[in-house]
Amino acid sequence: MYKHEGPLSYWKGVLPAVIIHAPRRAFKFFMFEEYKNYFSRRLPHSSSQVYVCGAAATGLSEALLITPFEVIKITQQANRAKINSSPSAWSAVEKILSEGGFGRRGLYRGLTATMMRSSSFNVLFFGIFYSSKDFISIHANRKATFLEKVLFGLTASITATTFTYPIDLAKSKIQGPQPEPNKIKYKWATSTIVTTYKEDGFRALYRGLGVQLLKVGPGGTAMLLIIEYINKYLSEFDF
Repeated sequence: MYKHEGPLSYWKGVLPAVIIHAPRRAFKFFMFEEYKNYFSRRLPHSSSQVYVCGAAATGLSEALLITPFEVIKITQQANRAKINSSPSAWSAVEKILSEGGFGRRGLYRGLTATMMRSSSFNVLFFGIFYSSKDFISIHANRKATFLEKVLFGLTASITATTFTYPIDLAKSKIQGPQPEPNKIKYKWATSTIVTTYKEDGFRALYRGLGVQLLKVGPGGTAMLLIIEYINKYLSEFDF
């Protein structure tokens, strides 16, 4: 990449990622709390079911928000020209709209794959973290310490990323340019995973996982802890 596209190629697609990053995180945690409150009134005797249902619903809602930005980002990143010759984010939007419109062949290409990825990721991410905290509270009769929360956050982030990575890979293939013009090879997440496995083997499904873990592991843990202590701080006030 460095040789053929230059050092700035590492920042291709950064604009749509930056634009959606903060709203996505705020939306994710806000919707999880809302869904958690909703399901807790209907599933009062099972906190694990509340976490699973709330996290899954959050993933579905999150996918509706982020899919267009993911498509724009991947379209820019898939272009192999040098950064000064590659299309801008706005040019990518115009190209996507002219070729596929707003629907599943345009800005919302790969929506179902994004829903699968986000829902399954959130179920593991939130489920492991909050269930681990509940386990300490119930069986040890105390609150989890800061270091335990860090451990739970890392475990949740790493587990969720590892288990959902093949879906994320399939999503990127669906949302990116197809190998052959005017022929859709990658259409659904499950068929894309099967095709990748048949053509390139099992290891291809986890290509790039290490880099993703370096990003999501610490980042996901930090977000969980920040939200945890913000909620604790705000709970001291009567709004």
